Amino acid sequence: MTLPAEPNGFVGRERDIEELVSLADAARLVTLCGPGGIGKSRLALRIAHVLGAEETRFVELGDLPPGRDVLPLAQLLVRRLGLVREAGGEAVTALADGLRDRTLLIVLDTCEHVVEACAELALSLLADCPGLRLLATSREPLRIPGETIWRVPPLDLPGEDDPAEKIAEAEAVRLFAARAAAARPGFAVTKENAAAVVEVCRALDGMPLAIELAAARVRVLSVEQLAARLADRFAVLSSGDRTAPSRQRTLRAAIDWSYELLEEPEKLLLSRLSVFCGWTVEQAEGVCADEVLPAADVLDRLTALVDKSLVGVVGERAGEVHFRLLDSIREYAAERLAGRDETAVLRDRHRDWYVRLAREGVLSAFGWRRVPWGEQIRRLRMAVGEHENLRAALDWSWERGDVEAGLRLLPAVHVMSMSSGHLADWLPWTDRFLARADEAPPDAAAVAIVTRVRLAQEFHDFGPDTGTLTERGVELSRACGDDRLLAFALFNRSVHHLTAVRFEEAEADLDESEALARASGDAWNEAVACYGRAMLQLMRGRSREPVELCERGVALMAGAGLRWGVARGRVLLGTLARERGDQAEAHRQFTEALGPLRDLGARPEIVRCLAGSGHAAVGLGDLPGARRSLTEALVLGRELGMHRVVARSLEALANLHAAEDDPRTAVVLAAAATALREAVGKDLSSRARLESLLERVRAQHGAPYVALCGARAGRSRWKR
Repeated sequence: MTLPAEPNGFVGRERDIEELVSLADAARLVTLCGPGGIGKSRLALRIAHVLGAEETRFVELGDLPPGRDVLPLAQLLVRRLGLVREAGGEAVTALADGLRDRTLLIVLDTCEHVVEACAELALSLLADCPGLRLLATSREPLRIPGETIWRVPPLDLPGEDDPAEKIAEAEAVRLFAARAAAARPGFAVTKENAAAVVEVCRALDGMPLAIELAAARVRVLSVEQLAARLADRFAVLSSGDRTAPSRQRTLRAAIDWSYELLEEPEKLLLSRLSVFCGWTVEQAEGVCADEVLPAADVLDRLTALVDKSLVGVVGERAGEVHFRLLDSIREYAAERLAGRDETAVLRDRHRDWYVRLAREGVLSAFGWRRVPWGEQIRRLRMAVGEHENLRAALDWSWERGDVEAGLRLLPAVHVMSMSSGHLADWLPWTDRFLARADEAPPDAAAVAIVTRVRLAQEFHDFGPDTGTLTERGVELSRACGDDRLLAFALFNRSVHHLTAVRFEEAEADLDESEALARASGDAWNEAVACYGRAMLQLMRGRSREPVELCERGVALMAGAGLRWGVARGRVLLGTLARERGDQAEAHRQFTEALGPLRDLGARPEIVRCLAGSGHAAVGLGDLPGARRSLTEALVLGRELGMHRVVARSLEALANLHAAEDDPRTAVVLAAAATALREAVGKDLSSRARLESLLERVRAQHGAPYVALCGARAGRSRWKR
């Protein structure tokens, strides 16, 4: 008996094949699990061919009717394996007798619709036939003793920043290219179409069946056209191999096969989970449960969906397991949800969950609700991973014209951006809802405006409307009678006055903000007012008062258990120490701040801390330590678009290279720092520091040398 021929060339999965061949030799039962279309059957057939026809048999079970009865399965195996059964004899007995003395690997392909029968027969045969090994493919495990479950992953996708040659090596791209060339001879992945090919492969989750179906469309569509049409993927991927089993001819058929094997509560939960872009058990219970699907049943039903490969486990974050649907399955489930006429109800529940998350995030982040440090870390890290869900909730609010809900979601944007740093992703959303803030209750508008202004200040995103928003935030906060919010809004306005060098107005706002905070026991705002006063005194040319004010603010934060606020104060103390030339104190403050910031994952503040400690380390002569800190600050700062911090790090690296007697690199880095500073706004103190560096280089190597290095760096006007 020969193995079925492979229909075309097998692409990719070299590591998977190597691992599975070893597993098939070592384990007596290996089950390849995964969703429909992930490539289980094709991978199993490849393994069978690698192992060779003499010791391997491949038995396809897809044509068996669904059921738990072992007899039809045993009869099929007897026929396919060519075993002799006496008239009236039991098929199970004939199987055991025929296989007992043989050394053989049997591939049981497509077990999910007869999984109970497969489990029962496998357990019996493995006990009776010591030379028998089984390799099964199924959308759920057999769940018997001795089973090794191997989850078939999607094909590898290119990384975000991969060069062209690396893109071409990705498994998903290789498969698309091979099947597209078969559909349209001469097709190749080129510089011109590579981006569209990657877009297609990513949109299809690296799922082999979907990629093969998409590649077949290249007969009549360019890759760019194909990518544009994948918004309706089930219509596009609807023309497969006529000779393939019906469940494998289209993407919809592949998912239909799995869906129809579910129990009704599992179908209901799957459809409702489509409103999420990733979730936890708690979120599934909070959004998907009701009188039809009780919360107490959600965990068991979710576990069943994981076992049946329709829901994926994507790991842990902040101590909770997170789940996700592949995009194709999510779109399919969303169609089923619409068919139940539940889309609006579930998306409302999903949005309301994130409105509550936004409120809780602000209350705990700023100490307005006392939360233990470990819980603060957990909540912030949880919030940071919710970008896609928050975007979906904002999108739904806008689509429904629910301005109030959109505005109440915006504080979550504030908390996440303070940690992740990706402000630019959110600005269109914040400004879209703020433009309609008059349509919402004043308290919703006030919170949204105040947090938007704070973001602008944190990230130096001062647009022409910042002043107007700042005033509006104070006005609405005062009208709402919320002293905490008003104290926050007044601090924002004080910062606005400071940037405009209006010291008296800034001081008046800080006075009122501090008084309100003290009266309401609001340690966060009282401490922040101290930090604001420190900056005011620094700008007035004072030296002692800023440090005393910062230390008072740090003490207030520490007394209230607000470690994030303590760390922010220490960053400011480190900056003050560096400005007065006390590099040892600056390094100490930045180092003490870094630990809590890393715990929180507050990346923008981590970057500022690293840049500051790197500066101080250069001044202390710790050049290896400086290089480590500044390199990390550069990489992370560039990723977050924090141009001022990147410029400051380049400036410090220039001084580091000067200290290492590498004047050429020092001048080039100084030129880059100057260019970046000028691009984001003048900084006279930075220019003075860089000029001091250049003077030292000129003194050693002459003005022409500096001019030449500057010209090579694109700064030819540095010529003296």
